[in-house]
Amino acid sequence: MGTFGTGPFDNDTALDLKDHLAAIPEMTERCEVLTSAMKRLRACDPNLSSPAEVSWQVLEEGVAACAVIVDKLHGTYLYLPEAEDDEDLSLDMVPRIDMDLARVALQAMFTALRLAEEPKISSSWMDRQLQEFYAEDLSQLFRKLGEGISLLEGEEISRNREISTKEKK
Repeated sequence: MGTFGTGPFDNDTALDLKDHLAAIPEMTERCEVLTSAMKRLRACDPNLSSPAEVSWQVLEEGVAACAVIVDKLHGTYLYLPEAEDDEDLSLDMVPRIDMDLARVALQAMFTALRLAEEPKISSSWMDRQLQEFYAEDLSQLFRKLGEGISLLEGEEISRNREISTKEKK
């Protein structure tokens, strides 16, 4: 495993996910890959799992998928490295985020935070100082996800108002 920082794309697993997503020609399949990564992370239970049962790769890949969701919700490259050429993953290649997908991301990030805060698990992956940096990065990502979901909810409310207004006419 190559790790060079505590951010969502500061490891080889996350960069492999990004490259894999970029290579997929169909938007629906990209959505399935993102959803699957987040659901695998969400399935990890910090209370019941031992360090051997929780894969670092599942955590890295799930967190990276959540970071892709955050960037798409915000419409900017907060976490995802900007595309340098046509073979890199760009925000245009990321599927539209609906509330169901956003909720999966939120649940996955909640699990990631719980895993990072569980000493019996996180201490098997990194030293105490790195744990603190990682937990802070996860907390920031979680907050940005919440902000993005608020933006999405606002868009849905506006869309529903427009529909309601058209139906009244």
